[in-house]
Amino acid sequence: MNPFTFLHLPEQALTNLNFGDIVPAGWLKHQVEYDLVHGFVGHLDQLAPNVMMADDIYGRNRRTRLKQDAGRDVSPNALSWWNSESQGNWWDGYIRSALLVENPRALEKTEQYIRSQLTHQDDDGYMGIYAPDLRFQKGGENTDFWAQTTLIRGLLAYYEKTRNPQILDAIQKAVKRSMAAYPPNKSTPFKNPADGHSLAFTDILDRLHQLTGNEDYLKYALFLYENYNTYRDDDLLVKNLMDKNYKFTKHGVHIYELFRSLITAYFASGNPVLEAAIQQYLAKLDVVITPSGGPIGDEWVEGRIADASEVGYEYCSIHELLDSYSLLMQKMGDLSLGDRIEWLFYNAGQGARHPEGHGIAYLKTDNSYTMTGPLHPGDNKNAKHPQWRYKYSPVHQDVAVCCVPNAGRIYPYFIRTMWMRTHQGLMACLFGPSILTTEIDGIKLSIHQITRYPFDHSVKMVIRPEHPVSFELTFRIPGWADGIKLNGQPIPIKSSRRHSVQRDWHNGDTLSIEFLTDSKMHFDMKGNAYLSYGPLVFAYPLKGKEKIAKSYPLENFNDLHYTPVDIPKLRMLEDAVFKIRKTPYRDAHPWNGVFLDGSMYDKKTGRMVEVNLVPLGATILRQLTFPVKVAGNSIANQS
Repeated sequence: MNPFTFLHLPEQALTNLNFGDIVPAGWLKHQVEYDLVHGFVGHLDQLAPNVMMADDIYGRNRRTRLKQDAGRDVSPNALSWWNSESQGNWWDGYIRSALLVENPRALEKTEQYIRSQLTHQDDDGYMGIYAPDLRFQKGGENTDFWAQTTLIRGLLAYYEKTRNPQILDAIQKAVKRSMAAYPPNKSTPFKNPADGHSLAFTDILDRLHQLTGNEDYLKYALFLYENYNTYRDDDLLVKNLMDKNYKFTKHGVHIYELFRSLITAYFASGNPVLEAAIQQYLAKLDVVITPSGGPIGDEWVEGRIADASEVGYEYCSIHELLDSYSLLMQKMGDLSLGDRIEWLFYNAGQGARHPEGHGIAYLKTDNSYTMTGPLHPGDNKNAKHPQWRYKYSPVHQDVAVCCVPNAGRIYPYFIRTMWMRTHQGLMACLFGPSILTTEIDGIKLSIHQITRYPFDHSVKMVIRPEHPVSFELTFRIPGWADGIKLNGQPIPIKSSRRHSVQRDWHNGDTLSIEFLTDSKMHFDMKGNAYLSYGPLVFAYPLKGKEKIAKSYPLENFNDLHYTPVDIPKLRMLEDAVFKIRKTPYRDAHPWNGVFLDGSMYDKKTGRMVEVNLVPLGATILRQLTFPVKVAGNSIANQS
């Protein structure tokens, strides 16, 4: 069967709420607000002004043939459109963060930006980075779709929160103009050179369909994915996904973000070949996922499998895979994807940002022994393509200003996925301190998740409707939970890993949920062991020596390098038992208050030593996986 033949529109299991209906509380709110007020999210325009501010790429500096190479100062190999990605993604995260915590200064700045972008829109609806002589593939490389995608995401968030019809009208006019420029079945948008990100325009099309119900957006998404399959050579082609021997080889970020295009194409067609391709994608994905949930790609996958020490993951990939998991969960209703999202967000996502919140790692490994630019000291052997990405920076402009903007998007995108609508009511898909405000049958209500999750596994939900209302409240039961208590009483865990409560809800009604578990030992693909407790993975923190590699005009913003003081040769006992220990909880520093305490074998001394493991979010240098000391004192996996 032709994979792109339309058959029917499959029913979507869950429905997204509008952005801003879910806001963070507790430690989640503290971190979003800190990043906005004191961290890289709120200051990237000052840290990289030539990229973020001086180049008004969507306005007065639109690219023309006379200035086609403008912007090459971004990095040694930058392209003329790169600043649109940096700006669009940064503003997307900034706008969403401002709306979530309602910071007055950030909201004022956001409103000024929105007004500015609306004034740049042409009379025919075009919103983009090209003057008429270059737009719509007249200039060779086609990045119209990608530049518009990064811009419109932020505009959509602002519309969903404010419900300002002028914003939605501007977005729809812009999308209509692009669809007219590349009419379905009469054009070839991916025939000429096109940046791989451009297919992500399906993100905009899918969300517009959800907001408006207009099926033309889905039809166009299917056309784009078919055209991509016709003219591109990439991992996300249906023929490659359906080949069981094919391994991911291309740029990691493309692999993880364009999964959403495949998902959207299936839900735009109902074609079983595309449904099968989704399952084949997930099978191929499993071998590239590290223990922390990070998907490898440093920056290419090259047919490799996950390795906690030798293969890194890009922060862009962390965010894009999280967003793809979220879309698939919304479409198919598979709550095991909630486990994947939390594991990725709470481990790789936290473990690749500096604990002090002033920078992130462009590339990171689960076992992180040095952070000085290259994966290993002395690796810079290729003068033309040196590796600078393994370090902490609030900008990473010497490579590309892409990972820092995406690090600012990941919190808002996680938060928007915490709740979704079902046909019968509401579903708690993810856990963390938050407040949902919405309506059921025209009755306004809020649901507070009062919790310290993931540092504690108790969640109290307080339901506050304006008037009594009947609906079904469903919550996910995490895959790591061995038992569950609801309002103090044990309840059985069903294979669907969900529990529903149907009742009339009154103001102040509560559900007290407690997930029961102990620490667990896991083994990676090399047979090395690592430990988790609930959704958190724990590592041995290594002492490191800090060096400021570059300072920025703003206080506390630096590029930081770290070298280890000492790396012990620890081995995990095959029957090791680790106990959880907690210190007084603080919203400002929650990652520093939970430990796994136990013993390991130190090969250097030949003795057992007491160790205290910490969540990845509390680490800079660390060891996460350990060779196993088995019975009889032999050692498996000596490396």
